[in-house]
Amino acid sequence: MITQELIDYVKMQLSSGVTRETITSDLISQGGWTMEQIDEAFQSTSEQSISAQTSFQIQDSHMTQPPKTIKYFEWLMYASLVPLIIFYVFHFRVLLVAIILFEIFLAYRIVYYQNNWARIVLVILSIFRIGSSSIISVFYISHPTFLLQMDSFTLTSILTAILRIIAIYFVFRDPSDMWLGLNTNLQKQHNPLSVTHNDNSKWNKIIPTMNKFFSIIAIGIFLITFFSFGGFDVFSDRTISFFAWGMVAVLFLLIIMNYLENLILVKKYTNSISKLDTWFLIFIIFRNLVLILNVLPYIQIVGMLIFVYTGIPYLVVYFLLVRARNKSVVTI
Repeated sequence: MITQELIDYVKMQLSSGVTRETITSDLISQGGWTMEQIDEAFQSTSEQSISAQTSFQIQDSHMTQPPKTIKYFEWLMYASLVPLIIFYVFHFRVLLVAIILFEIFLAYRIVYYQNNWARIVLVILSIFRIGSSSIISVFYISHPTFLLQMDSFTLTSILTAILRIIAIYFVFRDPSDMWLGLNTNLQKQHNPLSVTHNDNSKWNKIIPTMNKFFSIIAIGIFLITFFSFGGFDVFSDRTISFFAWGMVAVLFLLIIMNYLENLILVKKYTNSISKLDTWFLIFIIFRNLVLILNVLPYIQIVGMLIFVYTGIPYLVVYFLLVRARNKSVVTI
């Protein structure tokens, strides 16, 4: 008669990629099991695997409606876009109306067609829209009576940007990943033998790709600006040398953060999951946006102001996130 320990051992070895012949040989030579008992254990493991796969397929087939996180994303995105499109229509800003209609189309593709490419494009567009709202916010908050100086459109832009940030948070939650076909954690839970390796898509794909994208953009802007203003002469020109060295400092910071996240944290977190991963993603989007603002000529001062006012709090919260992430993980 076989035991549950034998069945669990066979499962573990199979999930680790060990061949049936090796498992059989080890059990006979070291465990003292008979061939009949070993065959029975393999048969029991196979039956449980088939049962788990069937259970997963049944549950997965029931996911025909978007999860709550996707619904929250949809409502928040529409709430952030409708006021703007009304304003732009009444002011005959055709191009801006077209952009918002395109964003509505992207949200619709995410919710009802489960297109991950639409999510990526929408996040990129959102970064620039949130960035413009951040510039407006910094300008007004720098004045003591900033609330009294805001017109209705400025206040609407800031509020809709906040709604959009919350919407992005929901669209990157685990149920949303599953809806978009990126999360296979449920499959592994129901069928551990069918999946021998799994990755956290946020750390394995989204965050490294985003860091590389923004790094290329930042370096490209810096090089264009550098040669447009006279090359190395910018460092000796008293009027612009401060801004030139500021760009260099930003690129240096970008290299450090990319090294930390793409080479260290990715290896550490790619095979585990945590609810904090979504917050990491939001913080990284915000940081990359601020770094881009710091290498853009003429509006670089805005990026510097954001950096000065939020830099230390950002680093403190980021450090606390890393510490909390190290403690609240689930291995996958």
